[in-house]
Amino acid sequence: MSDLKLGSDNTPRFQWVIQNDPIGPNLPYDVELRNHSVAGVVPTKGSLVENWMLVIPRQPLPSLADASINVRKEVLQIGRHESAAGTGSKERWFNFEHGSRNAGDVIGCGVDQAHLHVVPLPFDLLRVATTNQQDLAWFEVNTHDPWSEIPVGVDYYLVSDFLQTFLAYPATGESQYFRKLIARELGQPDRWDYRKYGCETNVKATIDSRHLRN
Repeated sequence: MSDLKLGSDNTPRFQWVIQNDPIGPNLPYDVELRNHSVAGVVPTKGSLVENWMLVIPRQPLPSLADASINVRKEVLQIGRHESAAGTGSKERWFNFEHGSRNAGDVIGCGVDQAHLHVVPLPFDLLRVATTNQQDLAWFEVNTHDPWSEIPVGVDYYLVSDFLQTFLAYPATGESQYFRKLIARELGQPDRWDYRKYGCETNVKATIDSRHLRN
């Protein structure tokens, strides 16, 4: 296991969430915002905008496609609940996943644990994602359980606005694919890598506004 997948105490990056601990080793980023039996909600390191969160199942899974249908639906419902809390009239909420099916895959962004990104953005991430790359074929799937249509063992990209959901199967995996698109659209194309740019100010603002509030 590479150091990209480890916390400061040599444990897997999100082991603290799986263990249902309220904080992890990598502060100020590792703080649970919301506690659910099935999953924890945490801010994401590298938040280019405030209120960018991760919904992380409390069981070791490479991707949400590998979770049970009940866990998948609960994770999605938690993400929908967080988006319903809102941030402002100019933002539109999206969720996405880099679906890595095997430990160490580059598509997993250095974290061998399933997690759903939930983020408010001032642009249409669905349009940007589905028109960005000509050789990436996107198709619409059932929003209620989009993972049900994914073949066993196949890497994928998933993006949704909670009303429409699209999937694509990349021929070649790319790390932090959606982060790169978001950084570009926000006018910060060089700041996509969460390992280099933790965006601590935005993370702290997210914690201040959402930490364990209903």
